[in-house]
Amino acid sequence: MNGFSRTLSQTANQARISLAPLSLAIMSFGAAAQAQEAPFGFEWGQTLETVEAMTRSKASTELLWNQVHALHTETAPSVPPGTDFISLSIDPVLGLGRIIWFSDDIVNDAFGTTGKERYFKHKSILSKKYGEPVTSGEIIGQEIWEEPDEFYQCLAYDGCGIYFAIWRTDEGVDLALQLNGIRPGQGYIEITYEGPNWNAILSEVGRAEAEQAEKSF
Repeated sequence: MNGFSRTLSQTANQARISLAPLSLAIMSFGAAAQAQEAPFGFEWGQTLETVEAMTRSKASTELLWNQVHALHTETAPSVPPGTDFISLSIDPVLGLGRIIWFSDDIVNDAFGTTGKERYFKHKSILSKKYGEPVTSGEIIGQEIWEEPDEFYQCLAYDGCGIYFAIWRTDEGVDLALQLNGIRPGQGYIEITYEGPNWNAILSEVGRAEAEQAEKSF
């Protein structure tokens, strides 16, 4: 998939799924007292206006959780090779809180040879920068899709297989690497970064949802 062929709703859903193990492994982290460096040349806490100017892109009109702006861009101050697009989640008060990097699609790779090679390359790069992951797993063929040439079908099927790794930095930034399946012979790599303010953003989302529910009833 090139450009923004993954829709906002698909991206949001993928983000929730991919972060499930991250949320379980790491329950909380503190908000930053000042701006901190984020991947791809951004800073945690940057405003929507700043991010739009840096990327020359506009945020979607559809909000995540009726509050958080989502901006998908192919441009950033520093874009690594093999990038499809970058998704940024920006709270109107607390600013940039999450960044998700999506690789170009891996194609014609029925046995997952290229996908696994790229996954372990990214895992090595991140481990050199952030230390060994707090948890990781490379499991395949647990259910339904058990043949060697069904690698990506297995990754796409819940409970069949997963390639993932999770890190936590001393600065309170959590990140997750995952290899995802789309269809036979096709997949992509996703890296999610949660900034030191992300927990506070989620807390505010929960508070606003509870307040709205109380008013509704």
